[in-house]
Amino acid sequence: MPYRAATQAQKQAFLQALQASKNADGEKSGIGTLAEKSLHRALKYYLEPLPDLHEHKIGAFYTDIFNENGITEVQTGSFFPLCKKLATFLPLTPVTVVHPLPYEKTLLTINPESGEVLAKKRSPRRETIYTCARELYWLREFLNHENLTLRFLFLAGEEYRIATAQGQIENRGFVPTELLGERTLHAAQDYRALIPEQCGAEFTVSALRDAVGGQQKTVRFLVYAMQHAGFCRECGKDGRKKLYTLKDDI
Repeated sequence: MPYRAATQAQKQAFLQALQASKNADGEKSGIGTLAEKSLHRALKYYLEPLPDLHEHKIGAFYTDIFNENGITEVQTGSFFPLCKKLATFLPLTPVTVVHPLPYEKTLLTINPESGEVLAKKRSPRRETIYTCARELYWLREFLNHENLTLRFLFLAGEEYRIATAQGQIENRGFVPTELLGERTLHAAQDYRALIPEQCGAEFTVSALRDAVGGQQKTVRFLVYAMQHAGFCRECGKDGRKKLYTLKDDI
């Protein structure tokens, strides 16, 4: 399992945060009720139930959460926009970047006029740290900073799609229904644990891809990010492929 399973208390707190987010926005249930903006709000309520601790300005930037644990930034999209914020925040206080991953997803195709469910199927795609490794690459300059923690929340939910009159399918967003678990990256050993033991002491990008699944270029971003942060290094070649090994002296 790529994550630590959530406790019943965490699962209940997550459901309460979803409801608190709806109440705060005056939302009613319907298609795409929790799209990206509302998902962002719901995660803030889960991580910090007190709204007075949301949205604080530090320097030129606003934080999502600022409390006794430091700064928390909820990032539902690319990590690239975080780079300038992290350069400002990390020297000052601990920063936790939280990123949701739709791990179990049901695809619902909806008639926009009647709201009727036209098709329902389970998506075979599971989002993991490996499938979003490009995002780690954006933060490669900061991964070994003692004040940075990455927290990935693995979610179950529904993705709503609208069938248009032209026969096209429009994605209306992911609506989470359950917190499955999470995985945190902070210390060097957390990143080293992303390389399965079956890869051996020396591994290629292809071997890592075969061990964890995903696309070659996506997994390559993970290796590049870890190499830049000093968690692994090149150690030779296997034919034309570069070999890497984990570094223990960090």
